[in-house]
Amino acid sequence: MTYNAWGLKVGPFSIAKDYRKRIYSLPSEIYQINPDVIFLQEIWKKADRNYLIEELFKRGWKYCFYKSDDHPRVAKFKKSFKWINDLILGNGLITFSKFPIVFETAQVKTFSRHTATEEFFTRKGAIFCEILVPQLGKINCINAHLGSIDFQKRKNRFNQEQKLEQLQQIIELNQFIRKTDNGNPLFLGADLNIDDKKDSYKWFSKPSAEYEALTKKLKLVDSFRLQNPIQSGVTFSEENNYKTGESGPEAKLDYLFHQHIENALLPVSSQIIFNRPITKNNEQFYLSDHFGILSEYSILKGDRK
Repeated sequence: MTYNAWGLKVGPFSIAKDYRKRIYSLPSEIYQINPDVIFLQEIWKKADRNYLIEELFKRGWKYCFYKSDDHPRVAKFKKSFKWINDLILGNGLITFSKFPIVFETAQVKTFSRHTATEEFFTRKGAIFCEILVPQLGKINCINAHLGSIDFQKRKNRFNQEQKLEQLQQIIELNQFIRKTDNGNPLFLGADLNIDDKKDSYKWFSKPSAEYEALTKKLKLVDSFRLQNPIQSGVTFSEENNYKTGESGPEAKLDYLFHQHIENALLPVSSQIIFNRPITKNNEQFYLSDHFGILSEYSILKGDRK
């Protein structure tokens, strides 16, 4: 599964609404759908990361990988201005697994550019790890998060300069995927902040240029689109009361891709998850401002090393 948990908090300020109760509800909700591998984005705070590690460990996810690289533009100032570290967030990425993670080959990538102004204070990018799956062998897992883009409501379009910066991030993610490609089955869970359609207002629309820039050359397969060719797959939805009009039209922003699964795995199903509010202590709320994706694969018979 992949999920943007919207854990945005800077110091004592909870920028994301209902921050604490959503994060604290997440382990039990994940347990109900019981995925083997979990890609989470926007787990920004160390305390939240530690909480999720502890709670998910109790529930069977005994392995996790997270790492943030140095910020590409402020690393040289860290020694002189230590307070900068308190302002700069990590990449917010963490991957959980029920199966052993090969930490020796794990890698991290930080994008060299940022998109929206507030994105400067993050180290968005991607993390890579291999996971050893019984009866299958090693699989490659990449967890990624592209920068967001400001929506110019008066012009009814996204900031074009920021889109160019995001395209550079896509190029760098593309390079990172190629760099870590060793022929193992690959799974990429990501909040890409791009729609798969060129025009989000049209039901049947051509694939967007950004989507094709990432998927076409790498031959990545969108698991949800493969299994549900005529469904919208919207994960940033007007149904979610955390979404505001200032953030743009509803869109499919969250993805699970696969690659190199032939003769090893068979896609079985893919669905939107956490797209309904939950009830806790007589309160109803969504777990995030995004919905997530859950995809299932069947291991094909045969000898695998």
